[in-house]
Amino acid sequence: MDGPSFGEGRDAPAWGGASSTNSHGAMVKTQKNSPDGAVSLSAAGTPPASYSPRAADVIVAAQALIFSILSFSFPDSGVFSAAGLSVSRGAVMGVAILAVGAFAMLIPFVDERRAPGWLSFIRTFYPQAVTGLFFLEAIVLSSMIFDGFSWDWLFARLDAWAFGFQPSREFSRALSSSPFVNELMFGSYFMYYVVMAVTPWIPWFMGRRKEARRMIFALVAFMAIFDLWYVFFRVQGPKYWFGDLHALWYSEFRGGVFVRFFQGLFERATLSGAAFPSSHVAGMTLFTFMAARIDRRLAAAYGVLTALVIAATVYLYAHYAADAVAGLAISLALSPVLLRAYDGAESLAARLVDPDAAAARRRVA
Repeated sequence: MDGPSFGEGRDAPAWGGASSTNSHGAMVKTQKNSPDGAVSLSAAGTPPASYSPRAADVIVAAQALIFSILSFSFPDSGVFSAAGLSVSRGAVMGVAILAVGAFAMLIPFVDERRAPGWLSFIRTFYPQAVTGLFFLEAIVLSSMIFDGFSWDWLFARLDAWAFGFQPSREFSRALSSSPFVNELMFGSYFMYYVVMAVTPWIPWFMGRRKEARRMIFALVAFMAIFDLWYVFFRVQGPKYWFGDLHALWYSEFRGGVFVRFFQGLFERATLSGAAFPSSHVAGMTLFTFMAARIDRRLAAAYGVLTALVIAATVYLYAHYAADAVAGLAISLALSPVLLRAYDGAESLAARLVDPDAAAARRRVA
């Protein structure tokens, strides 16, 4: 019986590309026909490994493990009731977050060389869908761990010392009679969420899929750092700390669709505990760095929006001015580091599954 055919030469693997040898003398293969020129390696005569975790997957799984442990440890954060049964909120969230971690560890089985486009999209961008879950759980946990203590007194004093007044009070008090200004501020605050979702998609649809994955890694790592910080350093924000602002609760604002949207949202959602540093300001700064990697004209537009978001976070009395300044400074330092760290982080993720392949990848690169 004839043996299997591996192409024109007896030693040529069926999946094509250039070959080299690893430290054990086994042939490895560089595949060059991926959509973005990504490199994949395997032992001689075999296709690339079917399980390929990325750095973003590892971060999501690790964050899920930490947050599930914390949620189980503080079960008295509320009660979920359904069909006559009452279950501890902490237990439910612990299970839900563990499921997210399990998903992050299972989705690397998706073979993007054979997956339909929609599945490849989900495989890359699913971390965006779970960032909100971690953020909201960080807020709840921050109120449980230190029994409600917060550092607002410090940042309220810092703003008063720096400005001689409270910007979160006086900014909106001076301009809230203008529906145009209100809509501009609330609309800018809303655009943060649009930009967070869309920015990593742009290179994807341009065919630059490695760049899209780089941005997702940076976003996931960025948010994980902030979420863990919020758990252990609780700052509620001016609208919870100052009694007069809490009593107003956005009732003084008149405007259009964005004003009404946030008035309804803030009425239902509890968002105290994640004020310092401002994730809105820090995130917009990160997205501006991302935009600069796509097109400098886009980065200029993002820069304008970042300035508006800085103003909006204080105008909506969601943040102290110190929160906005810290968010900007931290992100200016952290964003370029995370974007540059992508390749090294991917090598570490690959090493978890196949140390030899990871070493060969570094040599080929």
